[in-house]
Amino acid sequence: MRTFTLTKDAQKALDKMPDKQFCQLYDAAEALRRNPEPEDSKELVSNITPKRRRKDVGEYRIIYWFDDACLYIDVIGKRNDSDVYKQAKRKGIL
Repeated sequence: MRTFTLTKDAQKALDKMPDKQFCQLYDAAEALRRNPEPEDSKELVSNITPKRRRKDVGEYRIIYWFDDACLYIDVIGKRNDSDVYKQAKRKGIL
């Protein structure tokens, strides 16, 4: 089974999160480890390889990518604003 790795920004977002949302995101990350391409995730348009995907989890959105060994979570942010995409562009992943 894949492991998962968080960027520093994603870890900071989780550290600030209330317990309920933290548990929702942790459960979603565990599910993504088993199936990184669920029907409710979408591939993001980008020239970057490997392709990033997004998954909505409650009020939050996860931007991630994966390989055979690991699930890499790049950004976690609020779903209802464009902050998560601004963070991703700043990091050069979109």
